[in-house]
Amino acid sequence: MRPTSLQARRPFRALALRYLGDDVRYLEREGAAPDSQKSDALENGDLMDSEEFPLIWTAEYGYLSV
Repeated sequence: MRPTSLQARRPFRALALRYLGDDVRYLEREGAAPDSQKSDALENGDLMDSEEFPLIWTAEYGYLSV
């Protein structure tokens, strides 16, 4: 869709959310985009559980406050 002239003057805002299963593991890929989610806290093969990738819901407890 093409923006109208009024919409084109407004700043663009976006939000990207990525929901992962509890069995997903971290893997840095060679040649990945430089702005992709690289972690200093996780090593290859670690479960995705860190401050960068917070747990927000579990089947056992439901919603967790972040």
